[in-house]
Amino acid sequence: MQVPVSAAVNEAVKLTRAFKKSSASGLVNAVLRKACSYDLSTARFKNEVERLMVLGSAGRDVAEFLHKNYPDEALDILTYKADGGMTSLRANPLKGSADELCAKLLASGAKEAKRGIVPGSVLARFEGSPAENELFRAGYFHVEGQDSQLAALCVDAQPGETVIDLCAAPGGKTILLAGHNNTFFNDLQHAEAGATVTITTHYGVYTYEVTGTEILDYQDETAYDFTRTDENLILYTCYPFDALGFTPNRFFVYAKYVSGPVLDANS
Repeated sequence: MQVPVSAAVNEAVKLTRAFKKSSASGLVNAVLRKACSYDLSTARFKNEVERLMVLGSAGRDVAEFLHKNYPDEALDILTYKADGGMTSLRANPLKGSADELCAKLLASGAKEAKRGIVPGSVLARFEGSPAENELFRAGYFHVEGQDSQLAALCVDAQPGETVIDLCAAPGGKTILLAGHNNTFFNDLQHAEAGATVTITTHYGVYTYEVTGTEILDYQDETAYDFTRTDENLILYTCYPFDALGFTPNRFFVYAKYVSGPVLDANS
């Protein structure tokens, strides 16, 4: 899914206000809009890996892997707009069909909306973030790529069958959430045992209690346990918090489930 330039700039401006830097919001807006007009294809980079990281918005490990194994196709793989630059949505069948969602999206101000290739999917173009649309807050759709939707359909789950889901969101199992250390998750440095974490979704509000924190290497697999069947939350970000470039350490915050809707008591 490609994020529209206008939406990215708007979110950055909102962050300056969220961090009580409203006086800088005008500067941030002007600088980013100017930067977005640059032709990055003419930019100079130290090497091909750095070029892939910048132009493809990829981490170093991903860029190095693609450069090594697919040198000629690497940039195309990273920048391919599978959804034609539009946002891929999954219609909630309990609220209506994909066609009905398209009509509602257009009526609510979406710039464009049409049925996707995958049954039950919709491709839409928003002026800002999809999460700001009233239909999202009312549970009419969630954002999900066409490839992810197709994978779920290929499982062809039948009534009575049990599906092992290796992903998780509030409502079951281990939830692992990451965020930038100098923006969204900057406040994690103040996390202490006993503190409360609240996550609001369109299907309910979840509360977790912090049990501890750790600083570990980014490749340390002991940092999390995805085999756990009890609901728990792990938040992590780069460490130290004032680091702007790559750092091998991560700051982890662990929390236990306190309250919130149970989506499937048998999972």
